[in-house]
Amino acid sequence: MVRYLLISGFCFLFSGGLAGQHSLVFYNDVMANAMEGKHRVEAAGHFYKSFLAELRQPGSFENSFADLKWVSIKSDAEKRFRIITWQLEDDKRKFSQFGVIQKKNGTIYELKDNTPYDPDMEYAVLGPENWMGALYYHMKETDTPKGKAYLLFGYDGKDANEHVKLLDVLSFDEKGKPVFGAELFLMAEGKRPDVKTRLGLPYSALANVNFNYNEEMGMIVHDFVVARLGIAANGAIARVPDGTYTGYQWDGKYWKRIEQLAHQTTDPEDIFFQPKKEEAVKKDIFGRKKD
Repeated sequence: MVRYLLISGFCFLFSGGLAGQHSLVFYNDVMANAMEGKHRVEAAGHFYKSFLAELRQPGSFENSFADLKWVSIKSDAEKRFRIITWQLEDDKRKFSQFGVIQKKNGTIYELKDNTPYDPDMEYAVLGPENWMGALYYHMKETDTPKGKAYLLFGYDGKDANEHVKLLDVLSFDEKGKPVFGAELFLMAEGKRPDVKTRLGLPYSALANVNFNYNEEMGMIVHDFVVARLGIAANGAIARVPDGTYTGYQWDGKYWKRIEQLAHQTTDPEDIFFQPKKEEAVKKDIFGRKKD
């Protein structure tokens, strides 16, 4: 841990001689693991500047950057672009996200985390300059009536009290510029249907919430979260999973919300448990052991 505490003393070594990916690995490690927030913040500044410079080098698209353990890199199936994200926890336990979209032709788009999560933003369409920042842990291609788009499943650490799971949509306009958000999520039907451009799920930092695409079920699934008193130490309301699940099923135009998925059944073909033997351990749809 000494090297983390002495980051200021070491930085000149990397700026003066030891460059390239070795310094990126160092800064990335300190940015994620230093004990003191000020050292994480300082390392994050060096990492951002150095990483952008590296990505702008000819041929960098072929570099997997596999040594950057605290960076998420998601590519499309055709390897035409990749979206790269990472996060920083500052000395006040607040999180910031950073991101870059790199195209195979060398074009770089910096993503600016300028849009905090708010329920109203679930109806907005955003650009790289007002990106709703998240650390993306999964990307899934989806065909829409307007063309190909990509579902981005992400995590925003937000602060010490609340985290957010975010499902955004990435597409590219006629000029090739990234666009975030698309009217793909049908929450309610009727004369005035409720259609969102992205989905956000705030929850207590005390809880663990799953939000992802379930390949077996062929749908988006997340824990259903409810507000509960008496969970947080200060007595405040905490948003936690209640043991049920919400799904979104593709109907050719929208990901249509299913308010509550059935989660208990005795059918041996049950897609949630898939029991093979009577003594098999039962698990929920995210693989967690059920009591």
